[in-house]
Amino acid sequence: MNKAGSEIPVADAPPLPTPAEPAAGGTRVLERAGIVMVYVPSGEFVCAHFDKSAPPPQSRVYLDGFWIGRTQVTNAQFQRFIDDGGYQRREFWNKEGWGWVTRSGEKHPWDLSWDNPAYNQPDLPVVGVNCFEAQAFAAWAGGRLPTDAKWEKAARGTDGRIYPWGDEPEERANTDGRVGSTSPVGSFPGDVSPYGCLDMAGNVCEYTVGPKPGVTCGNRGGCWAGVLWGGTPCSRCGPPPTEAAMGIWRPEERQMMEGFRIACSR
Repeated sequence: MNKAGSEIPVADAPPLPTPAEPAAGGTRVLERAGIVMVYVPSGEFVCAHFDKSAPPPQSRVYLDGFWIGRTQVTNAQFQRFIDDGGYQRREFWNKEGWGWVTRSGEKHPWDLSWDNPAYNQPDLPVVGVNCFEAQAFAAWAGGRLPTDAKWEKAARGTDGRIYPWGDEPEERANTDGRVGSTSPVGSFPGDVSPYGCLDMAGNVCEYTVGPKPGVTCGNRGGCWAGVLWGGTPCSRCGPPPTEAAMGIWRPEERQMMEGFRIACSR
């Protein structure tokens, strides 16, 4: 107060500066799982609306910035989830997933992959998991499965390209039985998106958030046994109009050619 007894006005504090958006392709690490994430900045991109048309119709869609895994989740990273009691901890599972895991009694991925040296090496992408397991791992790691749109922007960038690397169907990805099985993540450096995401056209297909969460699960990208057409980021695994091509899986189904990567908000 001043000598006259009146209050001295206090200036409002200046607003805090808005944090700068990370650079496109910038990286951070989700420490719990040891996953390197790359940044996809805010803005529009050319999104394919998959139907029976060839090529599919496209439109421009706006997305806020987000982080997404540079590679597919590996067996070594999934082992951390198991070691931390992931299959026994209710907080990481949605209602439907917890019902499935308690009924099934499962404690690790499908025996066909998890106990098979051809698929269970530490740096190979984890397969033999269903969408419930992928979602639980993502929650444990501090993220979630990407939406279909986020996955596609991370794979294609903003210019409407067909493949992560451009428009030409070059032999850059683990597809067409070239290797005969899954390969260590990132071992096809030519299969890289504008933001630095690896293996989005090959190696294993990937779960995304489905059109009816808890009922269906999305399915994007290509796999080692599929033709490169199935690896175009604007398509799914399999030619239209199959159910798999439309990105529809039941979330309890385990797939030997299906893996995942995770995403999280800025």
